[in-house]
Order: sequence, then structure tokens, then C-alpha cells
Amino acid sequence: METLHKLLERQLKHFGLEWNTTPSDPKAWQDLLVRIGKAYEESDLERYTHERSMDISSHELIELNRKLENAQHIAKLGYWQYNSETNQMFLSKELRYMFGLEAGQSSNFEQVLGRVHDEDRPRYNQLVMQAVQEGISYEHELRFLVAPEEYCWFLSIGSPVVTDDGPPYIVNGIIIDISRQKEAEKNIAELNELLVTSARRAGMADIATSILHNAGNVLNSAGVSIDIVREVTNSANIKKLFDISNLLKEHPDDMPNYLSQDPKGKIIPKYLITLSEYIEKDYQTLKNEIGNLEKSIQHVKDIVAAQNDISGTGGLVEKVLPSNVIDTAIQMTSNAKGSSEVEIIKNYVWNSNIFIDKSKLIQILVNLIVNAKDALLADTSNHNKKIYISVEEDQQAQAIKIIIKDNGIGIEPENLIKIFSFGFTTKENGHGFGLHSSALSAKEMGGKLIAESDGNEHGAVLTLTLPNKQVASIPNNTEVKMHGTR
Repeated sequence: METLHKLLERQLKHFGLEWNTTPSDPKAWQDLLVRIGKAYEESDLERYTHERSMDISSHELIELNRKLENAQHIAKLGYWQYNSETNQMFLSKELRYMFGLEAGQSSNFEQVLGRVHDEDRPRYNQLVMQAVQEGISYEHELRFLVAPEEYCWFLSIGSPVVTDDGPPYIVNGIIIDISRQKEAEKNIAELNELLVTSARRAGMADIATSILHNAGNVLNSAGVSIDIVREVTNSANIKKLFDISNLLKEHPDDMPNYLSQDPKGKIIPKYLITLSEYIEKDYQTLKNEIGNLEKSIQHVKDIVAAQNDISGTGGLVEKVLPSNVIDTAIQMTSNAKGSSEVEIIKNYVWNSNIFIDKSKLIQILVNLIVNAKDALLADTSNHNKKIYISVEEDQQAQAIKIIIKDNGIGIEPENLIKIFSFGFTTKENGHGFGLHSSALSAKEMGGKLIAESDGNEHGAVLTLTLPNKQVASIPNNTEVKMHGTR
């Protein structure tokens, strides 16, 4: 007996028919044939739909693959797979294009490894073998040969396909062309090096300018001392002494008689006593100015020694008494033009030894005092020119404040934040170096320098704050007033 299809057998039973018996009811047989015809139609439709769906999916897959290849080309990215059992490496179309290989050309691991730069080959081989044997993923930058004698930089990323069977593993990965990034990194590194060099040169120029400015302030004072010394040495008192000496030389044999009997000779002793008093005053002036010159020369030496900061050598920190340093700065600026018109009032509310860079502190104070005097001299209508210098303690901040206040022309509000900028100045012949270098020096010593003013014709207050590294206490000084003198 032949076997019927189960679906046909069910349909025959549904209509009460037998496959080997002529139907007694022709209509039932007719219904069966209609039902079978519909089944064929539905089957054809389903087959058509399935074929159409496969056709559409195929086109979509092709289009998707095309887009993927295009994206890889734009991103300069290719994918690969390494099977350690067969030693074959599958390289994508884009990757072969990047490596300059022919499409469809088979590659084994040794062939690909041979295209790696000699310096990068050992490490790359180690990473791939670790991925195969130990299942360790990696990312590594290396150079591949893309043309004769031409290498380009690539980023290789490998990820093993871990299975329950264990190693050896199949390794999948991608390779990205990073030649442009490497070139950009190289350019950036060169630009950074150039920037650092330029910044270093600018810093050296800034420091050198600051040193010259500070030395200039000292040399101006030294120049005035030299003029005073020249004036004293050329004074009439010295010439008069020479005249007396010449008169005495004319009477070498009768000197006692000449001094006791001659009308001219008799007045010589009294004249010499009076002249000696004037010469003594000149001597004291010379002595003071020579002392000023010695201090000025020493300070110039200290300023020059500060150039060690350029090579990273810090300044010399020593124990100093703020009042002594202030007095030194005042003395060094006492020969400045117009100093005799300015009254300096000192009030050391706090005065104890601290550890600080004395040379830098003197430079700052000289700059501040010179600027205060310039501000006073610029106000021709002010006939009561005063500078107040005080030292105070800020216990909360563990710092001391050296405050220099003047009643000069003041500072405009918009200039308060500019005066410490390099090159900024409101003086006709100014250079804008003094306050800038002073602010930098204050910062280097762990302090700060700020300026305050209520504006034009209201004077200015500059406050130098320094860390209070106290080593010994000394009784407070009382208020001292000192008029500017030579």
C-alpha cells in the first residue's frame, strides 16, 4: 500500500473519502479538490514572499556591507582574524588596501609580522602570542611597511575569542591608521618645545630687565653720591688749605718768626682752626657718601647674584630685621632727585627678626620708595610731601606687613589691577619693570604685593605681605620721624 502525505490523508478523512474508492458524493470530491487548489496557491504565495524577502535581504546586506567598507575607508580602519591552528590571518579588503596587498591574497602570520618595523616586531609578536595562548587582549602602536622603504604608524587592537575548549584561541582585531595623529603629535611636541624655549627666553629677558631696572635705581643713587664727592673734593676749602701750605713753603727757614711776627703769618693758626672745621664737615660728608657708595655697590652685587634664579637656584635666605632693611632701602634712595622735599615717617609697630631673602626684599623696598617719591614729586601743588612706612603683624595669617603710604597723586581705579603688569607704567619715562618685578619677587618669597588708592590726588598705599618666619624677638621701636637728607 502506498503511503499518502499526512496532510492529504487528513483532508480525505475530513470529507469522508477514501483514496482508493470512488466517492459516492461528487460534491465532497469537488470540495476536496478546491481545498487542495487553495493550498497550492498559498504555498506558491509563501514561496514567492520568502524568495522576495531573501532578495531584499540580500540587497540590504550588500548595501550595508558597502556602507561598512566605505566607513572603514573613511576611518582608515581594517579588521583581521588570526587562527593559530592554521596560522592564517584573514585581512579585510580595506586592511589589504592600507598595507598595499593584493585583494584575495592569502596571508599567514609570519608574512604579516615581516611587514612590521624591526624595532616594533618583537613586542607585537609577544602581544599576539599572549592573546593566543593566554587570552589577553591588547592595544599597541606600531609601524607597518606600506610601500618599499615606507612605514606608517598604526594602532593594532586584538581580542581573543575565548571558548570552553581553552587555548589556542582565535584572535579578532582591528588596525587603525594613526599616521596623521602621530604627525600631529610630532608637530605639537615641536611647538611645545618652541613655546617652552620662547617662554624661557622671555622669562630670562624679564628677569634681566628687572635686574637692570633695580640696578639702575641703585646706580642713580650712587651717581648722586659721586657728584657730591666730586663737589667736596673740588671745594674752596681744599684750595684754601693748599694756599696756606704754599705760604708756609715760602718761609721754610724763619717759620717761628713768620707765624709770630708777620701780620699774615700771625692769622694762619686761627685761620687753620676755622678752616679745619669746614674741612671736618666735608670729611664727614665724604665719609657718609663713601658709605653710601659701598652699600650701593654691594647691593648691585646682590642683584647680579640674583641671576642664579634663572638657572633655578633659589635666593639666599638669611635672618634679617625688617627695620634695618627698610633703613638701608631709605638710605639707598636718599640721593634721588627731590628727596629733600619728602618727609619719611617710620612706625615699627612690630619689629622682630625673620628669615627672608634680604636682597629681594631690598629691591622691592627700593622700588616702592622710589615710586612713592615719584608720585609725590609729580604733585607740584603738594607742599607737604610725606611717606609713611610701617611694619605690622598679621597673627592670623602668620605674616608681617610692610606698608608704604604716600599722599601723592594717587592711582586711578582702572589702573590698580594693571600696575603690576609687565611693561605697564603711567610715568612719561617709565618702563613698567619695577612694580612687576617686585610683585614677582614677593610671590617667590611666599608673599604678595597689593596696591590701594582712592583715586587721583588721594595718595596710594602699597602693602608687602611676607611669611612670618620669626627666629628672635626684639623690643618694638618707637615712632621715628626722619626728613629726607643727602
